[in-house]
Amino acid sequence: MPIFMSPLAFWGILALAAVAAIYLFRRQSRNIRVSSLMFWSHVKAPAEGGRKITRLQIPLVLVLELLILALLVLAAATPRAVTGDQLVPVALILDDSFSMSAGSGETSRSRALAWIEKNVFARGFVRLTMVRAGVEPEIIGRPDLQTAEASHLIGGWRCRSSHADLNAALRNVSEICSPDTKVLVITDRATQQVLAENISWLAFGQPLANIAITTANRYALGDVDRCFFEFVNFATSPARLSAEIVDAGSGSVLERLDLELAARAHRRVRLSVKDTAAEIRAVVKNDGIAYDNQVWLLPVRPELVKVELTGLSARLRPLIERTLNSSGLASIVATGSHLAFFEGAADIKTVAGRWNFVVHNASQPVTVRGSVAVDKNHPLLGGLPKVMAAWAFDRSFSIAGQPLMSVAGVPLLIAAEDVHGDRNIYLNLTADRSNLHTTAVWPVFFWNLLSWRQQANPGPTQFNYHSGMEVKVNLPAGVKTLKVVSPSGRASEIPVWRHNAGFTVREPGIYSLQAGDLSWQAAANLNSVEESDLTGLQTIQPEIELASGDASRYFSDVRWWFIVPALLLLILHQWLLRQGRPGHVY
Repeated sequence: MPIFMSPLAFWGILALAAVAAIYLFRRQSRNIRVSSLMFWSHVKAPAEGGRKITRLQIPLVLVLELLILALLVLAAATPRAVTGDQLVPVALILDDSFSMSAGSGETSRSRALAWIEKNVFARGFVRLTMVRAGVEPEIIGRPDLQTAEASHLIGGWRCRSSHADLNAALRNVSEICSPDTKVLVITDRATQQVLAENISWLAFGQPLANIAITTANRYALGDVDRCFFEFVNFATSPARLSAEIVDAGSGSVLERLDLELAARAHRRVRLSVKDTAAEIRAVVKNDGIAYDNQVWLLPVRPELVKVELTGLSARLRPLIERTLNSSGLASIVATGSHLAFFEGAADIKTVAGRWNFVVHNASQPVTVRGSVAVDKNHPLLGGLPKVMAAWAFDRSFSIAGQPLMSVAGVPLLIAAEDVHGDRNIYLNLTADRSNLHTTAVWPVFFWNLLSWRQQANPGPTQFNYHSGMEVKVNLPAGVKTLKVVSPSGRASEIPVWRHNAGFTVREPGIYSLQAGDLSWQAAANLNSVEESDLTGLQTIQPEIELASGDASRYFSDVRWWFIVPALLLLILHQWLLRQGRPGHVY
């Protein structure tokens, strides 16, 4: 709809009344005596103007004249409208965190949507860029949406992120939008930032009491798993805590809580789980804000590394086998291994999916006792103590790969990658003349080796995450995509790159992962004090003028919308008058 910049011109509408009066108020016809009517058979003289109302005689011409006058009056009122690129640019930064959806009835999100519908979508002169501010900013749809499109796409704003990085969203908007864009930050908390003139901060929150699970952790300890939970009362008054910790598989209750929590108080629970394959779930049963009332802890023990030792001599095999068995990360197998040990590179047979560890046993070794250069940034050597051992090695040993340990320029440990992406590790060591296996270096090194290989097994690198963390999944050769089903049932396909795929968990619950015939589960828990503490939510709704400053720069002069139709009607009016014959009415 156009906006009229000179509304005083509407007084010209009185001209329509004057024209109508000429047609409506006419004098009656006068009687004139004549000798004959033979020449007046087709003539009907119109009545002259007078005080008496008579029947309308030329209605079509009257209608045309009234329309022409009305259009000219509208044109004189200086109409302006936003058209095409002249639409006012507005950016909406939408807080996508869980706290925006908190509440049993009306939520911060619902209040914000009502405000946006009334104050933004109802304005036909804006073009919108909507940015969902979650863990990372994400544009909804595309930039420069019409209001009808934006009204439809804003349904994708579901408030399911573990936190909202509003500063990152502001930086994103500054990069993709013009400097004169009006930016509206829609959130539920106030800010202490100094905002630019084109940025308006609007908060739609209201303080709420909440009991939440803020911490959930599980780790292996010997033959049992240890679980840790923390329950917090985020309120200004005491509240009753009713909660259970259960074995989700059997349904048995491991711990039941029914107690009074003081304001801002917490309760920590530690327990041991003998069934290391059990899924553990903790639930708060008496709180209305659901997104932080439940946590899941899946088993944390990954698959043991299958190891072959058939390529080792009778002297070396017991040394390595005893170390592997004591690590708790390996199982000795005859075939189908993840890791195979050999003495001498000549015996290696490349098998897809299998790593090879080669001990190079020199026939004429050199023994050195002293410090060894170590690359401690490599997974094999992390946490390794200082190497002080009698180390017998082959001075002429050389093979393509990354040297990880060396002495006097001679490589002692080399890691290489084969054509399948699998690892070959070479150890330059003559065990008969060395005492490395009696030092603390030996068990640490093999524990690192097994842990590194275990992380490369197909499946997630871990099984329990916080919302917002990235899940990394190792995949076997030949797999092109990883299918991920979120807790809400939404399925997505993740592309695989170099046997790896990754995605970010945004909503709490159990994720299902599938790659070919293989399947896994991963748990995501909110565990966010910021999203659970709702006592600081606020409402701030300043007056917003979308077309601030010189608003006329957003509008185009559209007087031609009215002048052109008026000219066309004037041409029609003149044509009717010229075509008419005396006595005929149009």
